[in-house]
Amino acid sequence: MRDNGITFHTWMDNYNKDIVTPDPPKTTDQTKYLGMFQHATAWLDEFRVDQAWLHSELVVGADWVIGKADVFHEAKDRDYPHMPGYQFGTADIVAKSDSGVLTVADWKTGGTDGAEQQLLTLLTAFYLAYTAHGEAFTGYQSICLQVNERGCWPHSRSYTDNQLKAHASTMGFVWEDLDKPKEPVPGVHCVVNYCPHLAYCSAISGQVLDSASKDVEAGLNGPGVPSKGFMKNVTDDPKSSEEAGYTMAILAAAKRQIKYIESGVKNYVRSGGKALYDGYEWADGSTGFRWRKAK
Repeated sequence: MRDNGITFHTWMDNYNKDIVTPDPPKTTDQTKYLGMFQHATAWLDEFRVDQAWLHSELVVGADWVIGKADVFHEAKDRDYPHMPGYQFGTADIVAKSDSGVLTVADWKTGGTDGAEQQLLTLLTAFYLAYTAHGEAFTGYQSICLQVNERGCWPHSRSYTDNQLKAHASTMGFVWEDLDKPKEPVPGVHCVVNYCPHLAYCSAISGQVLDSASKDVEAGLNGPGVPSKGFMKNVTDDPKSSEEAGYTMAILAAAKRQIKYIESGVKNYVRSGGKALYDGYEWADGSTGFRWRKAK
């Protein structure tokens, strides 16, 4: 399901940029996929008629502590610049209307929990970046675009200058607090609130390494995976062939272990049980197994 969402986002970005769109992959439910694309492009065609300019898959980075942000047109595919102190994000759509309204919109092919705060943060970052370069706006809005094969439902919210400035200040206080020593607390919020630190969180990487070690102890290890006592740090920035190979050996073992555990939870849910945590439920639906607000 996640791969379908990634492909859909790529397809919509290509459509906006008038790039020839490839056929859906063979593993995709083509009827569903084409239905999503039809509804999404119809909305986008109508929306961009009144826009002075519109960008898709646009990267913004913000240093919340000093209240500075920049737009990075050259950054692609979440390959963000290495700039310590900056938080990066990618907006599916950023536009300025003929009447001067700045809009940040995001396609959601699954759940929308946490989307409002995610979009507010992106909108605030673009507001800081553009106004610093003299761009003027008459208003600000975020749009969460929930889309499936049955239709496209935009959920919009408007903001004022003062609200965006207040959010920027709040983010500054939060970012300053990140430098203070504390134990990470993993949970459902890591996913539903789109935590930008997830890929680097020591609590999550600890779970990955632990899962890999259990795979090793069960005799399921791949080539070169060491026992738990000899594990090193995995990295997303390998400096050698050995380091890259080691990282992938650990990830392969961890993914196998996690997949096995996940299948057990799925079987539990399918047999009538519930996976509940912190006000959310992990359950099967039209978009597959996802976290949703518990009823």
